[in-house]
Amino acid sequence: MEINRRHAIQKHSIHTSGHAGPADLKKLVAAINPHKVVPIHSFFPDKYPELFPNVAAHNDGEWWEV
Repeated sequence: MEINRRHAIQKHSIHTSGHAGPADLKKLVAAINPHKVVPIHSFFPDKYPELFPNVAAHNDGEWWEV
């Protein structure tokens, strides 16, 4: 733990990955009820059709009409 010497404030660093698990993704999709689910920055985009019926997968860097 660091302490900011100028303001005497403790600094706490906490790492977060930003990746949601399947259970959280299911809750999000249920709450939003989107027309399509597009896997973005996913380790397992091929698994999305097992979780959701309305998956529209695209390759990294690919542009598509919304």
